[in-house]
Parts: sequence; structure tokens; C-alpha cells
Amino acid sequence: MDAPRKWGRIFGWSILWAVLLSPSVVGAEATVPELTLKQCINLALANNALVQAAQLQKDAAEARVTEAKASLLPRFSAAANYLKMNEGTPIPVGVVYDPTTNQFFLQTMEGPAENVELRLSANQPLYTGGALRAGVAAANWAARAAEADLETRRQEVALQVATAYYGLLTAARLVRVNEEALANAEAHLEVVKVLFEAGTVLKTDLLRTEVAVGQARQDLIRARHALEMARLNLVTLVGLPVEAKPQLAEVSPAKVGPLPDLADCLKIAYANRPELMAVKAQLEAARAALAQTKAGYLPAVSLAAVQSRRGSEPSDLEHSWTVTLNASLNLFDWGVTRARVRQAEDNVRMLELRLKSLEDRIYLEVNQAYQAVREAEERLPLAETMLKQAVENLALTQVRYEAGLATTLDVLDGQVLVTKTETAQVQAVYDYQLARARLAKAMGQVDALE
Repeated sequence: MDAPRKWGRIFGWSILWAVLLSPSVVGAEATVPELTLKQCINLALANNALVQAAQLQKDAAEARVTEAKASLLPRFSAAANYLKMNEGTPIPVGVVYDPTTNQFFLQTMEGPAENVELRLSANQPLYTGGALRAGVAAANWAARAAEADLETRRQEVALQVATAYYGLLTAARLVRVNEEALANAEAHLEVVKVLFEAGTVLKTDLLRTEVAVGQARQDLIRARHALEMARLNLVTLVGLPVEAKPQLAEVSPAKVGPLPDLADCLKIAYANRPELMAVKAQLEAARAALAQTKAGYLPAVSLAAVQSRRGSEPSDLEHSWTVTLNASLNLFDWGVTRARVRQAEDNVRMLELRLKSLEDRIYLEVNQAYQAVREAEERLPLAETMLKQAVENLALTQVRYEAGLATTLDVLDGQVLVTKTETAQVQAVYDYQLARARLAKAMGQVDALE
């Protein structure tokens, strides 16, 4: 594991333990200090099971690299045998031909009752047609692919946390919007009651206003339930206690920074997307595996050396040694090697097609995310202007209503308009933040999320 991710995990766990051990968590209701998006992402990465599984896959791939490299080195082994037989047990020593009887017979000798053998051997491959080195290359590329897969999981989790983070901020703002809408509706209801008692408005105006208050209460109930679901979604992703109520730091759209050109976004995406790196590494691993398979057509040469000591008494063992040069060539295997080569070639071609498809998908994802940012960026000032206009319209309508120049329906319509435009303004802000997060994911730069 590289140093930044290691320290990021340590940082994430430190935040989690600080939260869990705080008195507020021990109590009946868990309150969490204000968390930034970056802190939430670090917590989630430290606790996510899929990220941990991808880390284990990366560790296993690195272990296979060590295993592949070891195949290039000599192998040593030691063995010890002790044999005990009945006294006078015959031991075959060879086959002898007797010309007088024109027959072959087995010649034996009486062996010792005990026999001890100690053997030390070494084996070194000298030539394998490049199979071993191709195996090392394939293992190295597979390890790189596993590392890229780990980064893919991390970026997916980061985007999920960003979506939940902005979702909770949006839900909290919408609760406040609906609370203000209910307060305005109730205040207008009090005015209508006074006018109704004075006989200056009809009962239908009073009933219409009471219905509007009831509708505002329903909207507030829905907003509060949406807030609770958004809270549960975030704390589950982050790994906080389910009763935790995290306070989130607001992110101003101005802090996100200017939007790069689309061409620059595409260049960054093609250079940074971990999925692309993973498929490229898998393709190189497949090419190395193809070379390893084709080595089956070539001879293999190895050198073996054996040193042994044997005899009937451990204190009096005879020493011997042998050195053997082995060469082998697969002459005919009923097409097994050819079939394996064809499979490896098809695997290479399949990964080439997958790489092309992934490049096309990345192009589409970056374009879609970029256009979503542009759309949200254009909506922001318009939403602000519309909200100001709706607030001003409501204020003028209330003045006209008190002067008897407007109806209750005009005031209620003005209040609804304020609620709708304020909701649209809140949604536009967080749509922009979320669009920037998705663009960062499409470019492979979710680490830049703050």
C-alpha cells in the first residue's frame, strides 16, 4: 500500500474513533462534529468492504509476482531416507542371461538389514523458450491491473459519498425552506382570520388559506422524512453509528474552481481513469500470457545436481554426486498447445475490443458530465434572480392584499411561487456541486473533491 493511501486510512480511522469515543456518541443521541466532504470520503474508504476486498486482491497479485520471479531462480531440496529390512532380504541387482539354459534370470544379493540415504539436490532452468520471463511479466501487469481496480473501487466509493453528502445538505436546506413556507402560510392565516372576523373577507378565503397551511405542513413532513433518509444513507456509507447526526460543512460553488475546457477534461480522463489503466494492464498481461503459451512449441533445458550419502551405518556413508543436463521438446500433444495458443490470442483480441469500448464510454461519460456542469452553472444565476423576483412579488402582493387590492388567492400563489423558486435555487446549487463531483469521477480525479 502506498504512503498517501496508508496515511489516508489512518486519518479516517482516527476520525471514526474520535467520533465513537466522544461522550455524545455514548449518550442516547449521537451528534458528530462538523465533517467536510474529504473527511467523509476518508472515513468511507477506511470502512468500505469492497475497498478492503480490492486491497486484498492487490496484495495477492503482488504475492504472485514474487512467486513468478522465484521460478527463475534455482531450487534446492533435501531428503533423508531410512530403510530397515528383514535379515537376508534379497536385493535385485540386474538381469543375467544363462547360455546353457538359454534363459534370463534375476540376479540378487543379500542386502544389509538397514540402509540410510541423505540427498541434497538443486535444479536450475536454463532455457524455457521465454516462458518463465513471460510469466513474470504477466504477473507484474496483473498486479498493476489489481492496483488500478483498487483505485476504481476507491473512486466509486468517493462518488457515492459525495452524492450522499450533497443529498443530505440539500435535504437539510429543503427542510428549512418548507419550515419558512409553513411559517408564512400560518402568518397569512392569522391575517385572514382577523379580516374574516371583521367581515371583510369571505369564508372561502379562510378555508382556502387553511388548506394552504395544511398543504405546507404535509410538505414539511415529507421534507423531514427525506432528511432522515438522506442522513441514514450518509452515515451508513461513512461507517458512523446509525443514530449519528453529522453536521456537514457547506461548500460554496465559488470554491470549486473554474471549469476546464472539454478537450482538457478528455485528456485528463484518458490519462487518469483507473478503469482504463486496469484494462490496459490486463491487455499487457494477456500478451505476456500468449508469449508464455507459445513457449510450449520450444525446447526446455535445465541443469540438475544431486549430492548423496548412503550406506548401512550412519557413521560410514558413501559419498556420490551427479550432474544432469536435461533437454525436452514437445513433439506431439494432439493439438493441446495449439488450442491454448488460440485461447490466449482470443483473450488478447477480446481485451483490445474492451479497451476500445471503454475509451468510447469514457468519452461519452466526460461529455455528459461536462454538459451537466454547464447546465447547472447556467441555472445558478437564473435561480437566484427568480428567487429575488418571487420574494419581491410576494411582498408587493401582501401590501396590495392589506390595502384590499389583491385577493387571498393572489397571496397564496405568491407564497407557493416563493417556495418553488427557493426550492429550485437550493436544487440548482447542489446540482452544480454534484455535477462537478461526477465530472471529477469521469476524469479520474475524485481525490480533488474537498
